[in-house]
Amino acid sequence: KKCKFEGLRAWAVIAVVIFHFFPVILPFGYLGVDVFFVLSGFLISLVLNNKPPLAISTYTNFYFKRIRRIFPLLLAVSKMHVLRL
Repeated sequence: KKCKFEGLRAWAVIAVVIFHFFPVILPFGYLGVDVFFVLSGFLISLVLNNKPPLAISTYTNFYFKRIRRIFPLLLAVSKMHVLRL
């Protein structure tokens, strides 16, 4: 079940990339961003709902792991943006 949604998220990302490089080919490719976030939220809710009732510390750990995974990419993209200027 989760695997199907991962594939849809991949198609959403591909749509956005095509839109950025070839907007004439896929004029509504930006909608892939919305699809990606909706599916991501759904998958996160599946992960949280499939566990027994959790304490606040467990939710904190859950989001801390996501921040720790995403933050290095945020720093890299920010650094590239600053160096470009």
